[in-house]
Formats: sequence, structure tokens, C-alpha cells
Amino acid sequence: MPQHLDRQDQVLSPGKECTRWGGTLKTLGEGVPEELEYVPGRFIANRIVLPLELRQQAG
Repeated sequence: MPQHLDRQDQVLSPGKECTRWGGTLKTLGEGVPEELEYVPGRFIANRIVLPLELRQQAG
């Protein structure tokens, strides 16, 4: 997408702890797909930030 477009970030994070198996989550990176939205008179690029996380052992 063109760099001159306004960008709005939305971060979808599972939190910092694994509630199913215990332990903390360590961020390894992120995936950031973008979608184009038209608001009357302008375009906006919505960025959905999806953290890639790995569970670390509890204790």
C-alpha cells in the first residue's frame, strides 16, 4: 500500500501468560496484514498486528 496513507494499528494480543498450560509468552515477531478502508473523502490503511508468541515453561 502507498506509504502516504494514514495508518491505524490494531494489536490482537493473547496476553502475557498462557492460561491453558501455564508459563509466560515470549514475543518472537509479528505478522502485520493491511486492509484498505474508504472513509468519505480519503483512504485509510488498517494494520492488524498479530504477535507471534512462544510459550515458556512455568517455573
